[in-house]
Amino acid sequence: MSNYTDFAIDFPERCGDILREGFKVASRLDREVTLLLMTAAAAFVIPFERLEPSRAHPSRDYANFGKTSRKLARALDRPYDTSELYLEGPGSWSFGDTGSLAVDPDQWPGFPAEPPSGTRLREMLTRLRNGLAHGNLYVRAKRQDEIDLLVFVSEVRDGDRQCTGYGYFALPPESLHALLKSWLAFLEKYRISQSAAAGALRAAV
Repeated sequence: MSNYTDFAIDFPERCGDILREGFKVASRLDREVTLLLMTAAAAFVIPFERLEPSRAHPSRDYANFGKTSRKLARALDRPYDTSELYLEGPGSWSFGDTGSLAVDPDQWPGFPAEPPSGTRLREMLTRLRNGLAHGNLYVRAKRQDEIDLLVFVSEVRDGDRQCTGYGYFALPPESLHALLKSWLAFLEKYRISQSAAAGALRAAV
């Protein structure tokens, strides 16, 4: 049980190890989507909370991993289909709104809707974060009861913080798998070792 060096980079990297090594086992048990959701709830939500500067997490990992945090902020503010985190083809992600959750997603107007042009990645991943963090998750099962779409829902609030409806971000399981892999690769690409940085500072003194 080796200790984590941090929860922004090291922890999600370990989650990625489990996703990679455990996916064959999950497939054999018919639990692939369960593994994906477990990974997303840990390997996406925790570093997203800690690294996204506007959330000002008390760990201050947005400052401790400043380069990664700045790169993430820039990636999030890009249109989703031009971001390095988006590796899918057109039509794989859906993004829209509904006024009520009283009926199943297939009965929401226009569901599943293609994301409007210019939709920022931040808007989509915030809905993914909120859906996971608050348990606002739906699945659609077709093709002999196999899950073919995951739907993450977030409240839409006005300037007075009153809920005026709901927004969703939806994608097939294989697209969530691809998103998780690109997310983990992004974090690894911009890894900054705190100990190495500290060593460099000490050497410069």
